Amino acid sequence: MAGQPADGRLGPADAVRAATAVVRGERFSDGTIAEAVESGLLDAVAESLCAWYEGVADGGRDDP
Repeated sequence: MAGQPADGRLGPADAVRAATAVVRGERFSDGTIAEAVESGLLDAVAESLCAWYEGVADGGRDDP
């Protein structure tokens, strides 16, 4: 599984895809979630989705 992007940012759709891949990966390979935490991917997913939600809640962005 790839780590977080060089700039540490993910678009909302990519964040959802990454979260799905991590959760599905854990079903087949123990430690996938831990690897995502260590690499910073899980933080990047959370930051992306929180920023997207704040934008939607403020009326500034459309759904992805």
